Amino acid sequence: MAAATPSPEYLAETRGPMIRTVTWLSVIFPILFVGLRVYTRLFVRKVFGLDDWVIVLSLILLIIYGAIIEAAVQKGLGRHIEWVLTFAPQDAVPVALLGQVSQPFVVMSCALGKTSFSISLMRLAAQRFIHRFLWFIVVTMLTLHILISIIVFVHCEDPRTTWNPAIVSKCWHPNAYLGVLYFIGAYSAATDFILALLPWAMLWNLNMKNKEKFGVAVAMSLGVFAGAIAVIKCTKLKANATSTDPTYDVGELLLTACAENALIIMAACIPTLRPMLRKVFPSTAKSSENSHRLKNMNNIMFVPKNKAGQWSALIETEAHPDHTSDNQSDKSILKEHRGSMNGQGNAGPAGEPASPALSPHIRKTMSVNVSYDRSNII
Repeated sequence: MAAATPSPEYLAETRGPMIRTVTWLSVIFPILFVGLRVYTRLFVRKVFGLDDWVIVLSLILLIIYGAIIEAAVQKGLGRHIEWVLTFAPQDAVPVALLGQVSQPFVVMSCALGKTSFSISLMRLAAQRFIHRFLWFIVVTMLTLHILISIIVFVHCEDPRTTWNPAIVSKCWHPNAYLGVLYFIGAYSAATDFILALLPWAMLWNLNMKNKEKFGVAVAMSLGVFAGAIAVIKCTKLKANATSTDPTYDVGELLLTACAENALIIMAACIPTLRPMLRKVFPSTAKSSENSHRLKNMNNIMFVPKNKAGQWSALIETEAHPDHTSDNQSDKSILKEHRGSMNGQGNAGPAGEPASPALSPHIRKTMSVNVSYDRSNII
């Protein structure tokens, strides 16, 4: 019995424009965010670290991926396979080849984006076990993503059969191949959620305002949306692997892959833009009367929270005679006074100038200059 001829309406269906739009939006926005990050790191912070180089490489791979998908759309990606075989049979093999070649680029872009964010988190981690845990994530994630980039070609003895069905070759059992895809996809989604939630635990004990701590944690947790999309992507793997209409059905998988990568790169860049935003909107960095207490010191020193630079503090110790002992110098009691934060003089408890001591006590005043930068959080 002859197969039914597809209707004109069916042949006219296409996901090409949607694939093209989502792909390029998923490229343009990361370009914008990475560009702002590079500007911030080079011209505001004047430092460019390993995580910055890695995120740039991730973006380059994503751009290459976008260019390959654009070429594939022009050859029929997003249309039904019947349309390709009817109206552009010469493109049937090239469109499948482009789709296959694009996979390592998007996979490694995803892995490098999360690697960059992991390296950034290492600057916040004070505990050695967190450093080791982050390196474990980086090493295992890169290893698995490199493996899947290779497996998509070598799961058949003749790789050409993956883009040219006319070439017959022995391949892995479909369930084995799907099992590998599911495992790596699930692991990738899990790392998205872990890296999104880890900053909350790491920032919990930092000496910051609660409001600012919350803002930084939220900014560093946007990868949770990438994790949600990664879960959706996993649900599309089987349908794509067993599809009889690959040029059309692969569209959903491509859209989720693009969106996940874009969110990973942007989430890795957003926290690094804080110094630039403070420079553009200086009112947000206005100094306040609040202060941080620096712990683990013999005396107590206070510095303002909201501005970086050089600050001075006066620390006073006052010795009171011990009238119950002959050895007054050894048994003296030290009393501490906080000085003014601008280095202009001593301050009383309410911020008023302290009156000179009239009692015959011994007082020592020490001026301390403190240099710090609040933007070092990221």
